[in-house]
Amino acid sequence: MLPLHNKQKEMAYKNTIAIIGASYTLGTIIAIGISNVDNRLLLMDEGRLPQLVKLRNEIFALKSATEIELLHCCKGASWEADIIIVAVDSTKQIDIAAKIKEVSTCKVVIFFTSSANNGNEMQKLLPHSKVINVSISGSIKNVASMHAIVNGKDLQALQITIEMIKKIGFNYQNKI
Repeated sequence: MLPLHNKQKEMAYKNTIAIIGASYTLGTIIAIGISNVDNRLLLMDEGRLPQLVKLRNEIFALKSATEIELLHCCKGASWEADIIIVAVDSTKQIDIAAKIKEVSTCKVVIFFTSSANNGNEMQKLLPHSKVINVSISGSIKNVASMHAIVNGKDLQALQITIEMIKKIGFNYQNKI
C-alpha cells in the first residue's frame, strides 16, 4: 500500500489553463513561466499560429512535460479551461471579456495589464467569474525586475494567481 502522500500526488488535479495572447511578449513569459507545473496549457492567439508553434517548441525545448494545445478561438479556449489568462493589450480586453462571458462562469479569469487598475470594470463585465487583475510594471526584458500588483475579491482566485506570479518570477504585491 502506498503512503497517503504518494496517493495524493497521483490523484492531483491537473488544471487546464488558457492563455489568450500567448504569442505576445507578456503571454510568452507567462506560458514559459508556468510550463514547469503539471498543467495543460491552451495557447491562443488569433491569426498568429506560426508564433504559437514557435512558443510550443520553445517550451518543449525546456524539457517541459506540460501538455500544450494551440487554439485560434478565445471562446473555445476559455470553454475548455479551468483558469483563463488574458495577456492582450488593455484596449482589447473588453472585447475578449465579451467573447468569453458565457463560458467563463465560476472560473478564475486573470487579466494582465500595464496600467494600474483594480479590475472592477472587468468584474462587472464577467459578473459570474472570479476576476483578478494583475498590473505589471518594469522591464519586460528582465522578468525578475518586473513587478505585479494583484487585485481581486475572491481569496481562492487570488491565491492561485499569486502562486502563478511566483512561478513566473515576478515580484508581487497583493491588494485585496
